[in-house]
Amino acid sequence: MSFRKEVTVSTQAPVGKRDLKKLRKDVEAQLPALSPKDLDALVPLSGEWNALKLKGSGTVVYQQVGRPPTLFDLDGRGDLWPTVNALWAFPDMLPTLETHGPVTRHLLKGADLMLPGVIVPDGGLPPIAGGAKVAVRAAGNASPVAVGTLAISTADAAEGAMKGKGVAVVHVYRDMLWSFGGRAVPNPGFGAEEVAACEGAPPPDASITGITTALASATVGGAAEDAEAHPSQDDGAGDDGPAAAPADASDAAPSGAYLEAAAVAKLSALSMDDLLVETLKNAVASTLTDDKLPLDASDVYQKHMQPAKPASVPMDAKRSTFKQVAKFFKAQQKAKLIGTKEHKGEIKVVSIDRSHPFFAQHAPSWPVAGGGGAASGKADEAAANNSELEAEIAAVTRSAPPKVSELVGPTHYLEKLFAELGLAKSTLVTKEEAFERVLFAYIDKAGLSSHHGQAEDDEEEEEETVKLDAMLIDSLFKVAGGQKKGTEFPESASLGDCESRFEQRLQAWHRVEVDGHEPRERKGPLPRIQVGAGRAAGHNKTTVSGLETYRVDPEALARYGRRLFNCTTSVAELPGKNVHDKEVTLQGHCLREVTEHLIRVYKIPKTCIELADKKR
Repeated sequence: MSFRKEVTVSTQAPVGKRDLKKLRKDVEAQLPALSPKDLDALVPLSGEWNALKLKGSGTVVYQQVGRPPTLFDLDGRGDLWPTVNALWAFPDMLPTLETHGPVTRHLLKGADLMLPGVIVPDGGLPPIAGGAKVAVRAAGNASPVAVGTLAISTADAAEGAMKGKGVAVVHVYRDMLWSFGGRAVPNPGFGAEEVAACEGAPPPDASITGITTALASATVGGAAEDAEAHPSQDDGAGDDGPAAAPADASDAAPSGAYLEAAAVAKLSALSMDDLLVETLKNAVASTLTDDKLPLDASDVYQKHMQPAKPASVPMDAKRSTFKQVAKFFKAQQKAKLIGTKEHKGEIKVVSIDRSHPFFAQHAPSWPVAGGGGAASGKADEAAANNSELEAEIAAVTRSAPPKVSELVGPTHYLEKLFAELGLAKSTLVTKEEAFERVLFAYIDKAGLSSHHGQAEDDEEEEEETVKLDAMLIDSLFKVAGGQKKGTEFPESASLGDCESRFEQRLQAWHRVEVDGHEPRERKGPLPRIQVGAGRAAGHNKTTVSGLETYRVDPEALARYGRRLFNCTTSVAELPGKNVHDKEVTLQGHCLREVTEHLIRVYKIPKTCIELADKKR
């Protein structure tokens, strides 16, 4: 299965008329079972289409604005597949194999379909070549549950006594692509864990938009109409049929999905201006709490308004009459719904008038509530995700701050001097210890200290000088390479001059000790964690680097930071030869949140964090 992980869009581009016509021709060639009428409904040349490139793969998803995804190109090379949403509208566009209802439990968990699970009709399996695209459906349910590639031809499968792999599943109901498309279901047989028989259910509307509309009307119609339209499973299948499922499972699971479909239908019908307003109200009623203010307008839009709608409903401020996110928020301030503050071209939302009827009388349209089934399942999933996030953060939370030491060691100039005092060239000490244990100790040991001059008054001290022997001249005065002919070195020097030269020839080191890890020693002064804010491709971003010094895993921070800071994240190696450290990038400006997290969880001292606001 190709969509086990969360679907994240890396780039979104509109599909032009010429490209749309080419897409339509490719669909016609690759899915020849579609009639001209069905092709018109599946890939209409009217309306706006987007090509969504998914992050972390070459997959491209094709979606008409206001509809669930229709097609996807798995590797970006033009091999087109229909989504389950498209298959529900046109179930005969691909050859279909049938399996038992309980077998679908394994398919929904990501397994392939094995040949022993395929139901062979009385007349035998239809002739299908190996490698062909096929749909899979549950017995007694006309709507496909998955799509994939036939592992071997049906003729070879019959000759092999129906053993081995039958279908390599590519996309299945309840995977992340289905979830991205709005989590709709075609009939009550589609439960949360299994797809059961649903003989009496009417077929979905013969258009992809119609699927959502039909489900929405079924929900709004009430429980009585829903019961009439969808008879119970016991009326359509025998008690001991292989695909039978408990009535409460098949009845309860779709109800929440129906509510989600109703929300998709409602929000898809709004203009872009009204959708912006609706998601702002939804955000204020859910995640946008007063303790998060002040907050950049771009972060309100990206982190609170975008999640306040189903993922299958696209929202783009550029396509509204406001044209810009900033102008939208200025309009809301003018309406006295929110308070904003502008500084250097950046707008922050500083307050929300929650007592205004605009917000106070709003019934959130997303996330759906009180639906049971999929809706409650989504709440349970969110709670589970929160628990998982808390557990992940607890696993990296430290009880004590890292012990940081700034040290010095000898350069090649000072190695002999260190060795004379019994110290190896790998010795690391503090700067004060280096003076006491090496320079001053050698001067005293060799008897090189002397005083000259006469005090002019009682408060002045005599100037201390040091007689220079061969060791001190080699260590403090000579430079690498050959000496110029006639070069002479002084016989003595002031102690201050010796101290200055000695310090210049010390190599700076640093050591960081974290409980549970080996001490980390590196040349150079102690680097600080860099937390910076900037802009890239017209978007705000926050970057974090230098984490490895303090034993903070960049991959882990990016992984749970995606949920903790409610933004997209990425990790990349820093430029430079022999540089192995990585930089974490978070979408939006969250310098304060990241800094507080590093201090609270990893106990990083404030002095070890450097903030840089470099907006480009």
